Amino acid sequence: NLPLGMVPSVGPNVFLAFSLVASGCVTVESALAISAASGLLLFTLSLTPVLKLVLGLMPLSIKYGLIMGTGLLTTFIGLKSVGIVVPDTSIAQDIVAMGTLSGVEVRISALFLLIISTLLFHRVKGAVLGGMLGATLTYWVASGNWPTLLIAIRSLTLHDMNFGVLVFPHAWAQVGALVLMLLFSISGAVIGCARMAGVLREDGS
Repeated sequence: NLPLGMVPSVGPNVFLAFSLVASGCVTVESALAISAASGLLLFTLSLTPVLKLVLGLMPLSIKYGLIMGTGLLTTFIGLKSVGIVVPDTSIAQDIVAMGTLSGVEVRISALFLLIISTLLFHRVKGAVLGGMLGATLTYWVASGNWPTLLIAIRSLTLHDMNFGVLVFPHAWAQVGALVLMLLFSISGAVIGCARMAGVLREDGS
């Protein structure tokens, strides 16, 4: 009933899209190769006791902190999407600033956030997914901005992977950072599932 499947992808996606590609550090093709290398490395580690050892050495406080950090990052992305958080263009030049609170997106988001919270409190199955679909339909009705295509295949762009970037040491530093992000994100999702299932021990194992 909760979007735990999204947890492992939030941090790595932001790292790839903004820290690597948008900043001009690497190209899209190189970022895809770095992502593939980190996935293969993580898969290899999962076949050995190393992965379990690393997760076992993490204190429980850090594991909970990872879950909260991922949730805050997801919240920040959502606030930016509806216009509550905007880039700061004032003289102060802060990173972000407060946007408008009177837009239709903000009102719909606040309404369905309340609805989803109420449904979750009453343990209604599919509360999050139903709320997301309801908010989307409500926005289409309120704005009149209906989609013209169900799936816009023409907007998809296929990129080749540039594995040649892996000959440089800085690329492997990015692979290592991405592996750690994936490892911690997966750990947070597993801990969340284990806690809801009632199988999480006091030591976090």
